[in-house]
Amino acid sequence: GTIGAHMSMAGIVSSMFYAPLRCGLTGLCTRLVRAIEESSPAVNAGNLRYKYDESGNCIEPHPCYGDYRTPASDDCITTIEERAWSSPIFVDAG
Repeated sequence: GTIGAHMSMAGIVSSMFYAPLRCGLTGLCTRLVRAIEESSPAVNAGNLRYKYDESGNCIEPHPCYGDYRTPASDDCITTIEERAWSSPIFVDAG
């Protein structure tokens, strides 16, 4: 299974998840790590937005197209958590 660990590295990474360790017949193992950054505003992160009524119900989509259909003044800025996978990490289990 996936092991989750909450950690903070200078306020950049909020969580890291470790993929299962995979070992070959030679005793060489690999693992991938997925890092999730703390929330921050990002341009074009709000590519699919919605308009809501006073009760909080979605009444229509308001997409950010990134072309002539979206005003140049609209950067489509929304807060997101950036995610990334590491390169394989090699471990000698022998």
